[in-house]
Amino acid sequence: MESRELTDISNVIFHDVGAIIHSQQVLAGVHAELDKNQFRPFEQDYIYQEHYGTIPSQPRKMVINGVTITSRVLHQTGIGLQDVNGADLLYEIEGEKFGLIQYKRSNTRGVKGDAEQLQKLLSNCPEKCIHFKRRPIPKDWLPLKTNSFCGAWYSVIDENGEQKFVHACEAETIFKNSQSVQNKEFDFGLSKSTFLELFSSCRVGALVRIPLDKRVKDGYLESLLANHHLIFEIVQKGKWSVK
Repeated sequence: MESRELTDISNVIFHDVGAIIHSQQVLAGVHAELDKNQFRPFEQDYIYQEHYGTIPSQPRKMVINGVTITSRVLHQTGIGLQDVNGADLLYEIEGEKFGLIQYKRSNTRGVKGDAEQLQKLLSNCPEKCIHFKRRPIPKDWLPLKTNSFCGAWYSVIDENGEQKFVHACEAETIFKNSQSVQNKEFDFGLSKSTFLELFSSCRVGALVRIPLDKRVKDGYLESLLANHHLIFEIVQKGKWSVK
């Protein structure tokens, strides 16, 4: 192996590791805001608790294909009734990955965006994501391929209650400099059921760690080494700071 090739491979791996550390920091910050809300709920939270028996930011669990997904409301949960990290809802496979979702309701005239909120959502994206670094994304790139580092998503709800999920950076390209766009611009998006299926199978969402492959226990690494594969072992020590 040439030294340049080793350098290129190492850079890719460290970009992956950097994205995971970044996502850990983002998630830690989200949890810190939720903890504050749990400790000192807002007036509206008490009203919801009186009516529903729980405050919005308390976790709710669902099981998709045997995988437990925790959801928590971020809408108007932060300081000053702001949305946490520009998102309305958190999906999380605890200890594995998460997704921050921003929701917009459409009507017959289209979808009205919120540029400031969308930029806050995009700020959660790691440097790993080439699409985020190459903003604005050319429209002919849409739809983007899904990846295991994107935790920022944008969901449009139509008049029938159907949802279409797109990457936050895709939403930025769709809106461009417009305050509103036609509903059809989001037709290529994922349905809610498809999004949750992909999320539960770890094909979308931001990784906060790479699960240990069960094949490692079956001599998989030994077979790779025997066939002259290069293996990197990354060990994380210590705690990350709140971003």
